[in-house]
Amino acid sequence: MRAVYLNGVNIHDKDDLHQFLKEEFAFPDYYGQNLDALVDALADRSQKEFLVVKDSELLQDNLGHYYGQWLKALRQVEKHTPFRLIVM
Repeated sequence: MRAVYLNGVNIHDKDDLHQFLKEEFAFPDYYGQNLDALVDALADRSQKEFLVVKDSELLQDNLGHYYGQWLKALRQVEKHTPFRLIVM
């Protein structure tokens, strides 16, 4: 089991978000830095992993409508993998 902590204070746009996720989850160099690529990268995991999001209100402000799309994508991943999302 592994937990990755994302602090919304440090994420200013979707590029920051995808770069953070790529680094923390050690996605391959060819990771496309979009929601489809994120779903694909997380779907390949077999180990139970958590993404804990702190300061989610600030993250939502910074990402705008993309925040909702991102959450929806991660909730889909949760249905089919051991990945879990915790939003605080």
